[in-house]
Parts: sequence; structure tokens; C-alpha cells
Amino acid sequence: MVGASRPGGVPRQELLPDGGEGRAIMKWTSLTAVLAILAAPAAPAASAAYQTFYASEVIDYSPGNGTWIYDDPQWALGGPRGLGPTDGSYDVVTLGVQGSLTLGFEENLVLADGPGADLLVFENPIQFGSLVFGELVRVQVSSDGEHYVEFPTLCGIGGPVASFAAIDPALVSGFAGVTPVQANVDDPKRPGPFDGGAGGDAFDLADLADLPEVTGGLVRLDRIIHVRLIDVLGDGSETDSNGGAVFDPTGDFLQDLPVSADIDAIAVIHGTEEPGDDPVPGDTDGDGDVDHLDYLALKVNFGTVAGAGRAEGDFDGDHDVDYFDYAAARDHLVSAAPSGMQEAGAAMMPEPASMALLAVGVVPLLWRRRRGSRRRWQAVCVQRARVQRSCTPYNRERAFRSPCGALLPTPPCPWSAIQQSPAGAPEGRALTRWPRAGGFTLVELLVVVAILASLAGMLVPTLNSAMAIAESGVCQSNIRLLQLGNEVYQREHKGYFAPGAPHMYPVRGSRDFSKINTIRWFGVRESLNEPFSRTGGPLSPYLPTGSVAGCPSFDEFLTGFEAGCGGYGYNNSFVGQYTIRRDGQYVRANERWHLSGGHTTQFPHPSRTVAFTDTAFVDGGLIEYSFCEPPEWPLFGGRPRPSIHFRHLGKANVAWLDTHVTGEPMSFTDDVNSGNPYEGIPGEQHVGWFGPDDNTLFDCR
Repeated sequence: MVGASRPGGVPRQELLPDGGEGRAIMKWTSLTAVLAILAAPAAPAASAAYQTFYASEVIDYSPGNGTWIYDDPQWALGGPRGLGPTDGSYDVVTLGVQGSLTLGFEENLVLADGPGADLLVFENPIQFGSLVFGELVRVQVSSDGEHYVEFPTLCGIGGPVASFAAIDPALVSGFAGVTPVQANVDDPKRPGPFDGGAGGDAFDLADLADLPEVTGGLVRLDRIIHVRLIDVLGDGSETDSNGGAVFDPTGDFLQDLPVSADIDAIAVIHGTEEPGDDPVPGDTDGDGDVDHLDYLALKVNFGTVAGAGRAEGDFDGDHDVDYFDYAAARDHLVSAAPSGMQEAGAAMMPEPASMALLAVGVVPLLWRRRRGSRRRWQAVCVQRARVQRSCTPYNRERAFRSPCGALLPTPPCPWSAIQQSPAGAPEGRALTRWPRAGGFTLVELLVVVAILASLAGMLVPTLNSAMAIAESGVCQSNIRLLQLGNEVYQREHKGYFAPGAPHMYPVRGSRDFSKINTIRWFGVRESLNEPFSRTGGPLSPYLPTGSVAGCPSFDEFLTGFEAGCGGYGYNNSFVGQYTIRRDGQYVRANERWHLSGGHTTQFPHPSRTVAFTDTAFVDGGLIEYSFCEPPEWPLFGGRPRPSIHFRHLGKANVAWLDTHVTGEPMSFTDDVNSGNPYEGIPGEQHVGWFGPDDNTLFDCR
């Protein structure tokens, strides 16, 4: 290759027919590289002045109702710790309904208006397809801690949103709590907080420029020291900047625990550092360096300002601008001088000259490319001429032209052999009829096929039914072994059954999130992005093989966010967690209610209390789901999405708490999607409930 380069950019000279063109091209290449470097535009000096950092100080925390265990505002400091768009984050502080959190930054660090977005707010939304479960947050900023200005908001959601429903993020703007968090400062595999794809909601201070507080000087966009976040009550009682009603998920998440926003972190994209108590001598305008503007202030105020201060040019404290102040400015002028060849080149070379040099470097490259292309075409033409001369007139008559232009001999006709008479035929005649061999007629064959099809049609349903019964028998054996293992577990754990999802929620006062949502009754997983194994769960050591044996009728559906449970679900709402009844209400027994299962004394009728069932979850199609949900949420309130799957000839296998197993037909289901973010109607997929339309067969009564 002509003009190729070695590693490191050193040109390589090759021999060419004229013997000298290689050296010329090498010289042009070297000159072009030098000119391109000189003509490269310098990086904007302004971008280097900005810093990125996180909120580091809690100014005020005024929680509303519903903070539960996420009530430590210190969890909003530092960088984000998101777990992905479908998993949210646990390193958050809950605002509570209409609660607020005000955060600040390290000393001398301020948020300033720069190009594009200046601030990222990481809340805790969860994505469901094109929708998000997002709790909206108003964002306000202040430059003095007293006067706040709010980013303009707009909400196009037309009506109330249930507590577990999702919203369309395209219908809202100006709120935080809309974009899922991808960044995690503790996980190098995830995007950085200031990288593309970090998630979070971006805010540009320029959107506030026309507001009265800014134009009136109460809020300075070049010096924002506090950011306030306020939870929205999304029942329509609050309005956006245009006066429209604001709606977001509203209602109880747990009993007496309404949903509200969770703050993960605040990241500053454009931050600056203010001069501290020890300013740079000679820096009159407080921009951190000594430049011609500072010298101009010294010259104007020299010997004329009584009681001068730093802003006027007095740096030695004698309240006068004199030669000593000039000397102090001169000593620090070096720190403001441009550094680096690129900055020096940008300062000395005007833009037209830079473009001219770039043009001089590009023209030889274009000329060289054109000349090389012409030489290659000449070589091709010479080759074609040689091929043409080698062909005889006979070859030209018997040849066809290939795509490249060469003359090639015509291949022999593949049908010539068929035109010859077969052996034994009269000379000059082609064989037109083959001798007929003995065999069945077409009618005979059709009759036999029809008889076989009729027999198969009568036999297949019987075989399918027999296979379904056999698979149901295997399933009943598998599900009974689950409850037998659970019975052994409770005998070894002082009467407490195996927990269904330990560490589903963090324990109050603990910031260890390493096991959050990574353990189920049947297995574990290393991270939230991986499926669960069928081993390693609390119940695994008490199973004959140490793992869950999957339902044979559900093999093709073994996938989903609860993958690994084999198509079986645990009564986690009551048996799998420590939920008790008090004064006719379901309540959490203690702060560690989700770390252990229910106690045997809570269930006076074990033969009528569900332990395990066949389960599936409807999200477009069927996927695995490890919990059999009751008709009513005991703590959340309302009706959950059904998960009991009636897959065995219209019945679901059920293992009861006393270890006996039955097959139960479906009694009722959810015939509509009820605004749930998951796709599909459970009733159409044979998913629903059996028994009465209440928790009689599930709870601890």
C-alpha cells in the first residue's frame, strides 16, 4: 500500500515504478499530518472550568406520611446506586407524601448555568415496557437559601393513577422521578453518573432565566447552592405550571404506607468553585485567576479609592490600591497564563488562517487518491486486452461474456443426454412411455390413509389425556415434596416456616444492600440481572435432590424475572413471611417480618391453608412466578394480579400446609388488565383463583 504507516504514525516508503513518487508522497503525508495538528481547533477553555460533583450536605429533611424504613436523608448523598431500569434502587430516602428534601454541596462549590443540562436528579422509577412506575418530584433551586425558584412543569396525564399503575413518561416534563437510574458508582459494569445512558432526569438552569425571581436578582443562575426536592400528591389537587391537574401513582403501597418519591442522588454537571476566605492576590473579579481584567481594575482604582477592598484591588489590607498590590498581582499572573501548545496555538492563530492550513493539507491527499485510482483502472484495461487477443474466432462464437468482461467457453448443455433415445427403443424414436410396474392403485392408497387417519383421530385425544394425567401425577409428587421439606424446616427452626423472599426489603438501620432481592425460597442469584438458580435457597437443603424439580407441563415456559422456581409458587403473603392479624387487620409482626416465615401457631387449620400451588405470571405470554398470590393483598391493599395456573386439564395442583395435595378447578379470575403495566389478560391464559373470593384459604385465620 502506498503511503501506509507503521504503528506510531511513522510513514513507510515503498518502491514505485518511477522510483521517486514514494518519497514525494511520504513528504506530503508528513506535511499533511503537521498541518492537521496545527489547524486542529483548541478545546473550549470554558468547559475546563466546570466541575462535576454530588450533593454532600443535608440542609433540611421534612418527610411526609409514608417514609417507612427509608427515612435516613444521608442516603441521598454521594453518587447514584441504581440497579437498572426494572429494579430501581434501595439506597434511597423516601420523601413521604408531599415531603421535601433540601441538599447542598461542599464549601465553595456551586451549581452554575452551562451549555445544556446542568443538574441530574436520580429518583427511583421502574420501567414497564414503554411505561414507568414513577412518583413525580418538583425541583427547586436557590442561590441564597431563602429564595427558591421551581423548574417549569407540565403534566398531560388525564386522570387518577392507581398505586401500582404506571404512567407514560412522554406525558410529563419538568418533574424528576420519570427516567430510570442506570448509573451505579459501586458497579464498574454500569454507566458512570456523568456518562451517556446514566439515566436520571436532567435539568437546565437556562429554563429559569425568564422567571421573575431570576430577572429580579433574587436567584443567580451562576451560583446555585441548594436544591430542594418536593414530592407531588398526584391525586389531581396539585397543578403544573400551566394550571393543569397533576396525576401520578397514588394510594397505599403497604397498609397505612402511601406511595411517595424516593431520592437516590443529585449530580451536578456544571459546577464551579468560588474563591475561599484566602483569595488569589490580584484577582479582583473573583474568577480564580489574575488576568487583564484584574490589571484594568488596579489601574482604574490606583491611589483613588479610599477604604478599598479586594474588589477594588487592595490585597495587603491597607485599604489602598498601591504598588504593593501591583506586585501581588504580578506574582500571581503566571498562574493565569495559557498552558499547553494547543491553547497557545489557538490564542495566536486566527480562525481563517487555521482553515487555510487545513485546506492546504487536504488537497494533496485528494490529488494522490485520484491519481492512484487512475493507475488501477489502466491495469484492468491492459488485462482485458490480453484476454481478448488470446481468443480465436471459434472461441468467440462459442463464448459468452462474464460480468468482468472476459470471454469464457460456453458450458455443455445439461439436457443433451435426455434428448438421446433410451436403450431398446426403435432407432430414430424417443421413448414416450415407461413400462408400468405392478402395485396399489391411487384409490386403494387413499382408502388406507383415511382409515389410519380416523384411528389416529380417535387415539390422539386419549393419549393426550393419558399424558396430561401422568404429568399431573408427577407434578403432585413434586409439589408435595416442597411442603414436606417445608415441614422439616419448621421443625428445625422453632416452628417458623421457610421465608419466601428474605431480604426483599432492607432492615431498618442497615445499609447493606448486597443481598437485596437476590434470595428466594428455592434459590439465589448473583445480581438482579440474572435468573435464580434452583439451589441455594432456604428450602433447598430440605429437598431430596437439593433443588426444585420443575413441573413437566410447564417446561416450555420456564423463564421470566422469577425464573428458577420450576412453575411452583409459595404462599409468601402469609406462610412465607411473618404477617399476623391484630384487631381484624393484617400487620407486620416486627421489623424483621420478611426475614422469616410464619409460625405454625398462626395457622390453626393447616389442612385448609395453602402452602404451594402451580403458578405462572401473564406478561404477554406465560412466565415463571414463585408466589401464589391470594385474592387480596394483606398489607398492600387491593387485588393483586392472579398467579395460580390451572394447567392440568383445567385444574391446579395445591399442596396444603399439612402436606396433602389436591387438584382444584378455577373459581374466578381477572378478566381485564385493570391498568396493570403488564400485558395480557390472566383469564385467557387459565390463570386465576380457586375457592372463595377472599383470603380464607391463604391467611392465618
